[in-house]
Amino acid sequence: MMKPLIFAAVAMACAGTALAQAPRQSPLEMLARADTNGDGRITTAEVDVMRGEMFTTMDRNGDGFLSAEDRAERSPPPGAERRGGRGQNHMRADTNGDGKVSRAEFMAQPRRGFDMGDTNADGVLDQAELTALRARVAQRRNPG
Repeated sequence: MMKPLIFAAVAMACAGTALAQAPRQSPLEMLARADTNGDGRITTAEVDVMRGEMFTTMDRNGDGFLSAEDRAERSPPPGAERRGGRGQNHMRADTNGDGKVSRAEFMAQPRRGFDMGDTNADGVLDQAELTALRARVAQRRNPG
């Protein structure tokens, strides 16, 4: 079964304005939105733009850091308290232990979801890799 952390990582790696506009989208839908030039391929540069937009969206108070204050300013998704909340996932990026995540710390995190799909490690998700990634995710969600 696919671990929730991997889905969160895909969302972190790929979400951007899509997160603000449609927070209930699946990580794979957000990944597809990263193709900003519409060429059917998603590059690391496109993913990084989306990650930067996601950081800006999550930084509710505009201080350049993600912190407990930013999480308090947005309402958690249903059930977030039980699972530890989405905010806990991005706090793992706090590499210097100061209780907040800078843009640099956020952007330095691995593109786990992207890398999981980029099976030939060329820095691009093409349609075949996206199709295979969708199939793997669907199989892990519904193993039977």
